[in-house]
Amino acid sequence: MIAARGVAALIGVPLMLVAVWMVVAPGSWFHSFPGVALSGSFNPHLVRDLGVAFGVAGAGFTWSALRPLGALPIVVSSSAFLAGHAVIHIAEMLSGASGHHRVLADALAVHIPAVLGLICAVIWWRHSRR
Repeated sequence: MIAARGVAALIGVPLMLVAVWMVVAPGSWFHSFPGVALSGSFNPHLVRDLGVAFGVAGAGFTWSALRPLGALPIVVSSSAFLAGHAVIHIAEMLSGASGHHRVLADALAVHIPAVLGLICAVIWWRHSRR
């Protein structure tokens, strides 16, 4: 469980930092974060909305790392958001809606956090059944 808490913090803190960046300076985030500017037109409202979603997920992981008892629903919901986000990226790549030029950026910023989040959720679920 200690490892899962560490991974939750490792996911949560960067998510919250990126979320603050998205909400406070959406244009800077859009043009600086790898691969994002290649995804379409800049929409500051959409970036801020997503920033709030990432912030909530990041806060959920961070809270769970600090207060693990009873945190299973928080970890599951935060992981579900990241997993859904990853599935959208994969579907867009497979359909040709987004280019293969984003594979590395997506792997680092989208897929790896989603997989780690799901691993955390499974560990929390197993631990809660004891």
